[in-house]
Amino acid sequence: MMMWTRLRPPLTLAAAIMMAVVAEAAPPPGHPSVEDASRILAIPESSASNHGSVLEAFDSNNYTYLRVSHPTDGERWLAAPRQSLTVGTRIRYGEGTRMEQFFSKVWHRTFPVIYFVGPVMVDNP
Repeated sequence: MMMWTRLRPPLTLAAAIMMAVVAEAAPPPGHPSVEDASRILAIPESSASNHGSVLEAFDSNNYTYLRVSHPTDGERWLAAPRQSLTVGTRIRYGEGTRMEQFFSKVWHRTFPVIYFVGPVMVDNP
């Protein structure tokens, strides 16, 4: 055991994190692509009639999960094609498809209600 540690330097924290990110980047077996999921869920390509501010954002494979403020619901969870958004960004998005009790295999988390939407657009201030 001593010989092995001398020959192989320990992983740096950055290397260990990169290995974990790469391991999570692949969708689970049988997981549809964003385009396939849009067809399967029949996500309408409607105008971006909803708006709000990003309260939380994290990526999962090809999707970005967003918790956004909503004028009548208070807040909503969205699953949109992956894009980089930061907390506080004002966005617009379409109606999407509502799903209840959606379980994310990557995050091991159930969303009581989530809307699968098309691409979101950043609002200009």
